[in-house]
Amino acid sequence: MFFKLKGWVAAMKLFKQLGAVAAALAGASALIFATGCEIDSSESASRNVGLDVTGYYSGSLSGRLVQQNTGAPIIGIDLRQNGDRLEGYDNNGIIFKGTIGSVTGQRASFTPEPPAVVRPSSNINISGTSGTMSGTWFEEALSSRVAGTASVSEPIAGLSISPASATLNSNGDTQTFNASGGDGTYTWSVSNSSAGSVSGSGASVTYTRNAAGSNTVRVSSGGDTASASISQP
Repeated sequence: MFFKLKGWVAAMKLFKQLGAVAAALAGASALIFATGCEIDSSESASRNVGLDVTGYYSGSLSGRLVQQNTGAPIIGIDLRQNGDRLEGYDNNGIIFKGTIGSVTGQRASFTPEPPAVVRPSSNINISGTSGTMSGTWFEEALSSRVAGTASVSEPIAGLSISPASATLNSNGDTQTFNASGGDGTYTWSVSNSSAGSVSGSGASVTYTRNAAGSNTVRVSSGGDTASASISQP
């Protein structure tokens, strides 16, 4: 009985120790990295945003990425992007996750959902192959500036299709459509497959009229979509 009781006491001590570790990890993950990243599930569906902010952002605040924080100084973060999902690893091994809220030109802004507490001005600006991160770091008892720069990939050019419209009067008539911009990989489709179809691949395809009725040719690339209207009287 003594040995059983001793084993039970040891198990309870181990359980309490594990509980303390779990609580500490939960507290660490509650820190908000105010580039505007929200704590989010990596299994959530992502969307394409047409801008890649992937890079290692080195601090520009006297060698620090975060001007002031508890614990070891944060001097940089390795930021990875998958669609609109972000995952970053700082120099202390802490993982941050978030989502790009919107993209305007070459500026990626972040709009976290509650309970994340960040300022709406948090963003990353892209200029050529240079990315500039700015925002605010929040902890329970302090807030501080975030500023850093990184080398990033060349921005994806806007997707376009030409011609933007066409008129085909007879069945069997054809029209060539060309795409430019995007990421160099193109997927073509039509809105009305009974009225016509596209053949070919890559940046140039041929549309063939099959029957009367309006139609739309669409091309997708780099998370963007462009379309051309076809009149078929």
